[in-house]
Amino acid sequence: MMQLLFGGMPLVCIDSNVVDLFLEAMAPDNIGDFSEAQESPPPFDDSRPEYRREILACYWLLAMAKDWSGVIFTFSDILYLELKSAPEASRLLGLAIEIREFHDEIARVVDPTRLPRMEEVMAVGLREEDATHIADAIALGCNVFLTNDRRVRNKSIALEARWSLACRRPSEYLIEAVRGQGAPWTARAPWPWDELDGA
Repeated sequence: MMQLLFGGMPLVCIDSNVVDLFLEAMAPDNIGDFSEAQESPPPFDDSRPEYRREILACYWLLAMAKDWSGVIFTFSDILYLELKSAPEASRLLGLAIEIREFHDEIARVVDPTRLPRMEEVMAVGLREEDATHIADAIALGCNVFLTNDRRVRNKSIALEARWSLACRRPSEYLIEAVRGQGAPWTARAPWPWDELDGA
């Protein structure tokens, strides 16, 4: 069972596909005003329908971040290398820096003494590319790995049992944090159960 102790600084590692979702969640020009006021965002009508739920969850994770001061969102330098070659690299990197760079170095630098061997991580059934991100999350000491990749999430039970690393979609993490672990919901908007509780 994952431990999300608000005030106890859980580390939440972000996969590259979730950085894309965070970027899309903050894309409209006026979204910063909604987020700052912790109000419901305008509808994400231009987003693909299958991603809207996760984009909404990413919006609320960013909006709640200032009140969840004990939660640190992070990732290793490998993600920077991936983002540099991505479309809209400068916007992605800007968001990545905003999420990570103001944290203490210990929350963003891989500890080589905790880094598992790639063979160990791949043995749970992950491809090498995914195993690299998971290994870095383990070496960062993370509790949660946010990913929209079903293949990685399907290995969550094995990863939790071996390294205490839970793999979650952004919406799953948001629901567990607020409903299950007591993270404060300080938004002016009501909790969007209908949008987030569905499959």
